[in-house]
Amino acid sequence: YFYKHACSAHSFVRTGFVYAKILYGHNKYPVHVFGTHLQPNDYRGCYLYGEDKIREKQMHELNSFLQARNISSNELVFILGDFNINRYNVQQYENMLEILHVHGQYLHSSSIPFSWDSSFNAMTNSRHNNQLLDYVFLHKNHTPINTHWFNLITDRMASKQWRLLGENHSFYNTRNIPLIELSDHYPVISFFNVSRQQWSRRPSGVITYVKFMTADTNLPVIIVDRELRIGTSINQTGTLFILTNNGTPRRHRCLRSEQHILLIDANKPEFYLSNEKLFRMKFGKEHANRYLKIIQLDNLSNCIQTNSTIIFQSRLSTGYYYVNSQFSQLCSCTNDKKQVQRFRLIEVERKNVSWSTAYE
Repeated sequence: YFYKHACSAHSFVRTGFVYAKILYGHNKYPVHVFGTHLQPNDYRGCYLYGEDKIREKQMHELNSFLQARNISSNELVFILGDFNINRYNVQQYENMLEILHVHGQYLHSSSIPFSWDSSFNAMTNSRHNNQLLDYVFLHKNHTPINTHWFNLITDRMASKQWRLLGENHSFYNTRNIPLIELSDHYPVISFFNVSRQQWSRRPSGVITYVKFMTADTNLPVIIVDRELRIGTSINQTGTLFILTNNGTPRRHRCLRSEQHILLIDANKPEFYLSNEKLFRMKFGKEHANRYLKIIQLDNLSNCIQTNSTIIFQSRLSTGYYYVNSQFSQLCSCTNDKKQVQRFRLIEVERKNVSWSTAYE
């Protein structure tokens, strides 16, 4: 079903909903599912009505379609999807519940409170605050007796690293950073009563603070005038970095060899290792080296751990180069793996990304 009401670019998208009747289990119990994506915000061309009024019209269309089906009250009806209505906008949220005639969303105790996370999800727009936009609703007229319906939002991450435009496409596109996200929205899981599965309270991502030492001479990597250099004494204090295999500081718990990483100055997190031959920290993510690869040499585990021996490889416009040093400054300056500078990764601290730290 395609909505008759839309505005801006979504007038051409033909946004609507999908209706499916599922015969569940051995007894083929009917379950009715409506999946939708309502009019989003921040689209030019919605001045006549406004996005909130368009969403109201779309929900009325969905509800009219549902009522016309004359579904038995003994059969379950679920309405789910990206509604683009923030639960924390009380007026719009309560209006949605009334139009669709559904129970309010009840979050499980281990759920995070937002499905659109501008704090740590690199696919979102950081100009906006965190929002809860995604729901799995249960219709009030089609609810089992003495049951409670839970929603659980999880901040899962992908098992493999990927890029929005592909690794070999648009090399100079500053947004084509390595990602470990599944989507710009987090998944929502729903269930009755207490699920048999033990839901972990531990989030998927961590922020990892590291230092680097040369593997042969045990000298620290330091930042001097924004340049990355090898220190001159083992007594020097190495610079603290945030290391991530994601477009934001939140990374997957398992850092694997051959993944692309971003290096961020932990003391000045707006400074990123830039995409230049001579290693230098620059202000702003648009300057980040998006093709810096970490390679583990000792292969002691599937995930790179503290004290692992590693090397770096970077990609310049002229090809791939390993990281070495020229007059103590680190650079992408050799394509001979025998001349590469070997490092030891020292993990200083690992912080879980929980909703209490991410959304305060």
